[in-house]
Amino acid sequence: MERRVLCVSYPGCLDTAIMKKWRSFSCRKCHAFESIQLNLSEWLADSLACIALLYVAEFETNFKQQRRGSIVLRLQRIRSRASLLDQN
Repeated sequence: MERRVLCVSYPGCLDTAIMKKWRSFSCRKCHAFESIQLNLSEWLADSLACIALLYVAEFETNFKQQRRGSIVLRLQRIRSRASLLDQN
């Protein structure tokens, strides 16, 4: 199975697959691929959001025991540092 998650159309295709309750789908035969364009700060923000999601999914019990929003606050601090670096 091949999915082009960095395609601008991917979120719409994923929504369609979910609404139609497909078990899976592939982008293999699609000719409409258009790569998303993100700047460095956007890539960083996206990767941090993915890390936070994985953290919550993998360590759910630990996450519930921590101070509410602690990972969010850490991610915001990292993002603000990255945006300062990006401006320079």
